[in-house]
Amino acid sequence: MAAAEVTVYRSSDASGLPRYSDNSERGSAAELPALNTVSPLPHTPQPPPRAAQQPRLLLQITAPANGLVVGNDQTGVRLQLQMSGHRGDSVRLVCLHNGREAAPLGSDLSCWVALPERGEQLLQVVALDAADRAVAHSDAVLVYVQRHHRPPAPPPPRLRNN
Repeated sequence: MAAAEVTVYRSSDASGLPRYSDNSERGSAAELPALNTVSPLPHTPQPPPRAAQQPRLLLQITAPANGLVVGNDQTGVRLQLQMSGHRGDSVRLVCLHNGREAAPLGSDLSCWVALPERGEQLLQVVALDAADRAVAHSDAVLVYVQRHHRPPAPPPPRLRNN
């Protein structure tokens, strides 16, 4: 039986407070107000689709290869970049050599990086917006520039005294 079909009886206790019951012996039938019901909202249409987002800018150095050994007779390397995604009008591409700006990339997505120092060199490309904030960067590539002479040989292993 549903709650709306039950008759409710009202009585008062010894202190005069009202009591409600479904037992007819305890009081007289009470008139209760109609139940408050909530109607479901009408079907709301789906929000309009979002504007198509531009794919994220991805930068990848394709040359030189990571771990390339540069002979000491070479003065630098040509860096070549592969780019995918939306670049934007105000974004410029810059080559970094050991974390410092070395050269802007040309329209062919390449640049010449001079390597005056010997040893390990870190190359990376960064995309900068109009406020010179980085909006994308490539993974770093390590190249090794040979030294003019060989490094000292490692010390011989120590012999254990038995």
